[in-house]
Amino acid sequence: MGSNSSKSKQFHAVKSALYSLEPSTASPPQIASLFQVDLHKGLTYERVLELKPIFRWNISREMKMAFEDVEQHVKGGNATVVRQGAKERVSVMDLVPGDLVELCAGEQVPADVRLTKISDDFTVNEANLTGEDIGTKKSIEALEQKSEDQISKNMVLMLCKVESGEGQGVVVRTGKDTFVFS
Repeated sequence: MGSNSSKSKQFHAVKSALYSLEPSTASPPQIASLFQVDLHKGLTYERVLELKPIFRWNISREMKMAFEDVEQHVKGGNATVVRQGAKERVSVMDLVPGDLVELCAGEQVPADVRLTKISDDFTVNEANLTGEDIGTKKSIEALEQKSEDQISKNMVLMLCKVESGEGQGVVVRTGKDTFVFS
């Protein structure tokens, strides 16, 4: 913060000096020496400060749109569950922890799910969480110790997309209790 304060002071000092120069008496070397105080950085910093509310508004708008997409998925999405031995399509809003969910290529994951059965080619796109658009190969291996990396190997998280294969798993978190909202 001290650095920003000193840059601001430098900028205002140069600005004051420029306004105090008499055009008829100021020599070119006098004017040039004022610019050695890094006027460019001062002006750039001032412009960034002026644009900050616009950036904040844009980020806020994008976050609102992302949450609207999530809300639309939760309200309008469906999932295939196995309840009492029978498969049925239910609304994502009707999922509860403990439901057995079936997942197949092209579908969004409806909740946070611990995998119990997968095909050899089962991969999930986790780009909306990690930024990587390469599919992640999943596993059903039991965890020896809890760690973020190991948890992701046998878990698929809400709003990720199944890229290939088929899988089945137990719902562990739904709606606002999911990793996306935590």
